[in-house]
Amino acid sequence: MELEINELIERYRHKSKSQTKDLVKAQIHNYELVRVVLDAPGRQPNEFVKQLEKAMNVSRIPFRVTRQLDRNQIDRPQKRIVWAQHVAEAAQDLWEFSLETAISVDYNVLYERLTDIVAAQEDTQTKIEPKAILYLFSLELADTVIYKQALEETVRLANFAQTKALLKELVELIATERGVVERKSAHERAIGGIAGTQALIQSLTRESEPVVHDSETVDSVWQERLAHENDDLRAAAEIAQHQLEALQEELEHIRHEAKQEAVITFFQEMNSVKNSHLLDQFQTAEVLLKKLRQQGIEIPKEAELIPALIAMFSRFLKTQGIHPKALIGEKKEITLQESDEYEYIGTDFESDVDRKTVQVQTGGWIFGETLISKPKATEIQE
Repeated sequence: MELEINELIERYRHKSKSQTKDLVKAQIHNYELVRVVLDAPGRQPNEFVKQLEKAMNVSRIPFRVTRQLDRNQIDRPQKRIVWAQHVAEAAQDLWEFSLETAISVDYNVLYERLTDIVAAQEDTQTKIEPKAILYLFSLELADTVIYKQALEETVRLANFAQTKALLKELVELIATERGVVERKSAHERAIGGIAGTQALIQSLTRESEPVVHDSETVDSVWQERLAHENDDLRAAAEIAQHQLEALQEELEHIRHEAKQEAVITFFQEMNSVKNSHLLDQFQTAEVLLKKLRQQGIEIPKEAELIPALIAMFSRFLKTQGIHPKALIGEKKEITLQESDEYEYIGTDFESDVDRKTVQVQTGGWIFGETLISKPKATEIQE
């Protein structure tokens, strides 16, 4: 699972690094704010300022801490303490959910909790929350985890829309790999991307008016409203851009999957009974040619083209990602359960622990992780 998670995070790291310098700078500010708040949420704003100046190595930080705390609805110490506890619990759930080692946890329960947290990001005003969850999650990871460094850099640089989307995709990826949810087809994922974009457009077209009872405060209310709307629209635009990019990736994935299925179908047909197991015949011929060469037998000039054609076809299979599953001629002992991996020819197994000595007759074929045909194994009577 680590490789899949690493691939996902690398994609977001590339997106975050491709932002403008000003946007990257703003996200680093949010990252540093997250760190000082989570370190001691009960502090006062002026204490955060001192910690930020020290962390950022500046004499004056380039943003208003109180305003950022207010925008994220953590303007009071008690609010920050509750929020920090919530973030820590979410990060712990994500860490347990992603563990490769089996532990005594219910992955279905963890998935439900994490999806509730992800869903809450749709309405929350605490735009730094996904960054905070992923930051604490990265701290929990061991140094040996291959995606730890990439995640740390991504959390530091990624904007709100990116960290939010990454958190959502990370939860779904782990859930899929664990078998908690069924793997969606590329078509379903693409349709989901379209639906998300439509929902976003609808949310941007909602109309609402501020209720103002004191005419003297109209200007200040509207200024505050415009400031918030500017932030919301910017975040919405970032989300829309991300969804469009995701949709493009899904369309590419659909084309890729279609190609994969066509390749599998083609080679399964080539190695079918009606085509006389052509792949197996080529592999057998290649093994025989090697044996002849080892025995010092020269191929007649009239037949020199045959070894060349076999070698060319073998290279072609490799370029297409087609590989033998087993070695022809290999001898091994197998159990009843292991016999399911072969086209087994021999006497019946008497029990689950009964073992048979077999020799591989045909290597079988795989494409990536997809089985094209099983190896054929014949029992050796001793």
